[in-house]
Amino acid sequence: ITFDKLPKVLVKAFIAAEDHDFFNHYGISVKGIIRSLLVNLYNRRIVQGASTITQQLAKLMFLSYDRSFLRKFQEIFLSFQIERHFTKKQILELYVNNVYFGGGIYGVEAACRRFWNKSVLDVNLDEAATLASVAKSALLYSPINSLHNAERRRNITLMSMVKLRL
Repeated sequence: ITFDKLPKVLVKAFIAAEDHDFFNHYGISVKGIIRSLLVNLYNRRIVQGASTITQQLAKLMFLSYDRSFLRKFQEIFLSFQIERHFTKKQILELYVNNVYFGGGIYGVEAACRRFWNKSVLDVNLDEAATLASVAKSALLYSPINSLHNAERRRNITLMSMVKLRL
């Protein structure tokens, strides 16, 4: 589905759940990386990431999911390249059409069909927040795997939307 056809509520939900500053950064969030680094150093292991939507797209399209500093540097480098060659609308469009929702489901249209038997064009606020939440971790937050976890994470996304005034 093209960016221009994406429901606005869905775009807002993904921004709230995944990358609050998406339309203002150049592929990475320096503040997010510093915060994540401090939290991980404090815990003496990787417990928090700092990936922007652009970084997630880079990982999704070009890299493995292993957690290493080399992969993270590659992700940052690719994010800068993606931001140079694509608009924010194109980046978000690529992301929502390729993100994994569990159970062999890729993209928001397929997820809407599988979860609610409807098109993404007809998604409501709760469903949009659920989709954005599942994108964070399909294993943990898919309504197919755990309705309770999906609802809990959806509520966090909805609160983030309120906080960000989206």
